[in-house]
Formats: sequence, structure tokens, C-alpha cells
Amino acid sequence: MPKYTYHCSECEQYSEIRHSMSKTLRVCPTCEIEDTLTRVPSTPVALLNQGQQIEPETGNLVKEFIEENKKSLKKMKEEGRKEMNNE
Repeated sequence: MPKYTYHCSECEQYSEIRHSMSKTLRVCPTCEIEDTLTRVPSTPVALLNQGQQIEPETGNLVKEFIEENKKSLKKMKEEGRKEMNNE
């Protein structure tokens, strides 16, 4: 389900709510007053730049971490093999 951000004109609170696309929230979850909510536009999760998808910063950090650890493990395996062959 998509997540929507709403702003209440009565209590001035912002709320993030997950619901179906066909539903519209009418009652504020904070002050419980009806018909005071306005849906706040939000940016899409996947941004497109010239037809190419831009990966989020977190995804890039995870990939870098994985690659660094693969290199470290490969080096440790090689050192372990050398030690086993020397014994």
C-alpha cells in the first residue's frame, strides 16, 4: 500500500498513513476532527533522470560495503590457504 502524508488545518500536525489509492483520509488521526486534512504532495521514491533510474544513497553504501567485504574475505581465504600449506 502506498504511504500518504496529510496535514491537519486544525491541529497543524502532519501524519503519514498507508492506505489504498482509492481511499482518502477524512478524520485526523491526532485530533480526530473530520474534514480538516489535506493530502501533501510527495516526491516519488524512484527518481528518473534521462531515462535511467538513480539509486538511493543507502543502496550505494550497501553495495560498497559488500564489495569491500568480498575483497577482505578473499584475502583472508588466500592467507588461510597459505598457512595450511606451510604447516
